[in-house]
Amino acid sequence: MLGSSRRAGAVAAVKTVKNPISLARKVMELTPHVLLVGEGADRFARAAGFPTEALQSAEGKRRFENLIAGREMLEGFGKVPPAMAKLAWRYEPYLRRQMAQFDVKAWYDKLQTAWHGTVDVIAGDRAGELCSGVSTSGLALKFPGRAGDSALVGAGNYADARYGAAACVGQGELAIRFSAARTAVLHMKAGKTPRQAADAVIRELLDEEPEGILQVLVVSKAGAAAASASQKGLHTVYWKEGMGRIERRASRVLRAR
Repeated sequence: MLGSSRRAGAVAAVKTVKNPISLARKVMELTPHVLLVGEGADRFARAAGFPTEALQSAEGKRRFENLIAGREMLEGFGKVPPAMAKLAWRYEPYLRRQMAQFDVKAWYDKLQTAWHGTVDVIAGDRAGELCSGVSTSGLALKFPGRAGDSALVGAGNYADARYGAAACVGQGELAIRFSAARTAVLHMKAGKTPRQAADAVIRELLDEEPEGILQVLVVSKAGAAAASASQKGLHTVYWKEGMGRIERRASRVLRAR
């Protein structure tokens, strides 16, 4: 999303494009639309010159099969990279709750799924442009056809160069229900700092969903940044002109009251 014009592009449920955020940009630049989904998005990708790629990995399939069978997500993988082990620790309790609540195993005797991970980027330039982008492969154990917040303007992603930008990771359904990204920007419009805006979004979420999982990254039009989350273990990285190196920042963790 471009903050100066609030033009945006998005895709959802694509199956053949390795870097869907690049396809989303083409939707913004080359079409009159904001969101293309499913087969239509894949057809647009081919017409726009994107190569067709097989995206399911053997490791991702094995993690899924382990979880569905009731084993540890990373069982049998041998030496597990620390980043992957952290990811499993972070999401496995949530996934097991979802499986128990919605009888996911019964569904997945019939359905297939994909692993997930979300990346947010917010960038500004000297001319005052502000751009936000979110890319994900989608929530693990989702039903086929489920679309999350990443492709929905105002939910997982929003930019307005007059005030700032915001982007989310976590349970997409929560970002959608609370219009999290645009709500954060509206808090800055009302005069809040990025820290205050991020805290306000997570606090509202936790008042309704004490066990909800969400992080919101907020950046002001001046380039100040803050991130708040409902759980530990999340971080952002920050850089601006004049800094010698990229700075890693732990996200502030808020708890339910």
